[in-house]
Formats: sequence, C-alpha cells, structure tokens
Amino acid sequence: MHRWETVVDLAILAIAVYVFLRWTAENRLRVMLLGTSGLFGLAALAARIDLPLAAWLFQAFGFVAVLFLVIIFQPELRHLVMRTEGWFRRRSSVGDPAPAHLAVADAAFALARQKVGALLIVVRQHSVRELAGGGVEIGATPSSPLLQALFQKNSPLHDGGVVLELDKLTRAGVLLPLTHRTDLPAQFGTRHRAALGISERCDAKVVVVSEERGDVTLVHRECWRHAEEEEELVEFLGPVGQPEPPRVALSLRGLVFGHFKQKFTALAITGVVWGFTLVSSGTAIRDFQVPVEFTNPPVGMDVSKPSATHLEMRVRGPRWAVETLRPDQFTVRFDLGQSGTGATRLVRPSDVVNLPPAVSVEWLRPDEITVNLVPARRARMN
Repeated sequence: MHRWETVVDLAILAIAVYVFLRWTAENRLRVMLLGTSGLFGLAALAARIDLPLAAWLFQAFGFVAVLFLVIIFQPELRHLVMRTEGWFRRRSSVGDPAPAHLAVADAAFALARQKVGALLIVVRQHSVRELAGGGVEIGATPSSPLLQALFQKNSPLHDGGVVLELDKLTRAGVLLPLTHRTDLPAQFGTRHRAALGISERCDAKVVVVSEERGDVTLVHRECWRHAEEEEELVEFLGPVGQPEPPRVALSLRGLVFGHFKQKFTALAITGVVWGFTLVSSGTAIRDFQVPVEFTNPPVGMDVSKPSATHLEMRVRGPRWAVETLRPDQFTVRFDLGQSGTGATRLVRPSDVVNLPPAVSVEWLRPDEITVNLVPARRARMN
C-alpha cells in the first residue's frame, strides 16, 4: 500500500523536474545540466556498490562538467537567471504598447526606404538590462520621427540599438552580444548578428533594418524572416486592438493541456531517480512496537483475553524509506474468519497495514498469539 507521503514526495520531484525542463526550454545548456547531474548520480551509485575507482572517475568528470558550465556556458547561465527574474518582474498594466508598435513599424519602413540601418529591441517578459550594455537613458514616448532621428548618420547613437519596453523608449545606443552561429546568410551583417545574439538569450523581439539592401528583418529566438509591409511587423510585435488573454488563464491552460513531451520526460526522470534512490540509499533496520487488530470474527462471537495486544516488529528496507517511518502508522491484523470458538492460536498475520512496498518485515515477536472466541455478550461481561 502506497503512503500518501510517498505520492506527495514523488509529485514534488516530478513538478520540480518539469519546471526545470520548462525553465531550460530552447537552451542548449539543458543537456549539459542533465549530463552533469547524471555524472554525480553515477558517482554516488558506484560508491554505494563498492566501485571506488569508477566513483572517483565519474566524480572527476562531474567537476570538469561544472567547470565547463561556469566558463563556456556563462551566457546561457545568465539567460536562465534572467528568465527567473522575468517571472517575478512586475509588468505595468497602465501603458498601452500598441502606439509604440505602430511607431516602430512606421519608422522601420521609413528607414528602409532611406536605406538607413536600424536595430530596435522590443522587450517582452525577460529583462535585457544585463544583455544590452551601455547606451543612453531616454525614457521617452516612442514616435516614428524620434526613432528615425536616432538612427540618422549624424546621430551619435546611430550605431547601437534602441530598447522599447511597453509604451516607453528606455535606452538608445546600446551594444548587444553577437551570435556565434555559423549557418547565417552571407548578407547578414553586424546588426543581424547582434539581433540574433540577444534574441537567443531572451524572449525579446528584434527588428533589423539593413542599410545595404533596405529590407526589414524580424528576429525572435533563433528564427528570422523578412517583412514586406508594416502590418506584418505590427502583427509580429503583438496583437493591436485586441485585449490580451489574462496571463493566469494562459498559464493554467498551458499547465494542464500543454507541453506533453516535457511532462512525460519529467515523469520518466522521476521514475529513474526513484529507482536510483531505492538502489543507492543502502539498507536500514528498525524495530517498532505495533498494535494488534483482529478482523472478521465469526458472527455473534468476539475476542476475549488475547495473549498480546502489541507485537515487536523489525522491518528492513531502503534507508530513505525506513528512516521516515513512524511507530504510530502501523497495525498488524489477524483474520479470524476461519477460526472456531474457544482458544485459537494465531501464527501468521493476515496483513501489516501501511507498510511501504519497499519495506519488508524481518520478524514479529511473540511468534504466535492466543485468543479466545466467545459469544459477544460474554466478552462484554469479561
């Protein structure tokens, strides 16, 4: 019989794994994190089954993997931290981003017709404060003339990007990280590489205007496409004139009906971790004093003067399971359904209630119990 504590424990583990998979979605760091955890898990397992050299080897590889995580994958780690920050960052509900989106669309195509380069970062949920360095604080309401003026050749801020958050143009002339991808088209210049560099690390949407070709490129995550008209750019930035569905409703819907692959993966990992815990935690033995319960007495009969009302019980099982047991959660049951009247010797219990499936009974003392089955009225008198 599964205890409710075990079910809750496994449920918490599965939820934690699912949150981790969602947290690291679309990030190449996920495989490295899972691999590093697996190496330390193998080291613990090898140590448990007395393989010291293998344990040392797995542990050494695990520390090397941690070193790689800190040094090589520093941008990805920063991205994950910023995604966490986005969960708790309060979004203002006063500003309407629709006029800003229209201003961005109008300015982008006006600059494209003039063949003036531009780079516009539209912030969504993740902060870009750590990614977009330098620049000048603006804090103005975005408009098409203002955006066009910032990217003119005679503007000291024309080489950087501008950052827009909701209905505000917050900074201009910012410097962005460049992507390291090698599969980009040959015509992509520094602005396009910067747009991909920041969109790979957060959920911002980026608009790039090429000064050589006079085209407008829309970048989000690791994807890009060219926009042919302003309406396409406005649609890319977000719905205008339509109320956005409540974020809580969207989250609940996604939690219940979405991401089935990640949910299945979380359940599989939980099963593996649980099995690993059973194998690697070692064996423990504990003694308990448990009450005796008699069930299914013959009709009209009752138990009188049992030789014992409690038994000494020794259990054996995985350390993690045995150490969480409580003396008050067990009961030893004896089935009297096949017993006759008078003195009855009970040698083997019919059930031990609430014993976890991974834990077994070593022995029960005394080895047998004697009970008297008498008419119910007589038993009450005694």
